[in-house]
Amino acid sequence: MVFADIFFILAGVLMMETYYQMLRPFFEKAYGYSNYMQLLHNNWVVALLIAAILEVYTTHRISYELKKEESL
Repeated sequence: MVFADIFFILAGVLMMETYYQMLRPFFEKAYGYSNYMQLLHNNWVVALLIAAILEVYTTHRISYELKKEESL
């Protein structure tokens, strides 16, 4: 669940970056606008998806382990 929390925080930071574009001037100087768009723009969706999948998996896994423990 720690990894899911990290990905939730990363998704939040990337959402802020998409809205405010704080790192855009640094990328334009070093790599160009197209690289900025490929690397950072709207990639918060991927981090959020990974976090959600990890959360759902751990929730079901904990539930399964608790049921297995009850039957013993």
